[in-house]
Amino acid sequence: MRGELVVATIAQLQPELDRITRHERRQITIDLRTLTRIDSSGARA
Repeated sequence: MRGELVVATIAQLQPELDRITRHERRQITIDLRTLTRIDSSGARA
């Protein structure tokens, strides 16, 4: 991921996370080093 993880972009990420974990819970590692901003809605994801 890169850029911002905020209320405006979480709507794009959440469906993908839901799809990945729909059938079974998995451990997912997301590299956040290139994020320039994250707000509380992004932290919730």
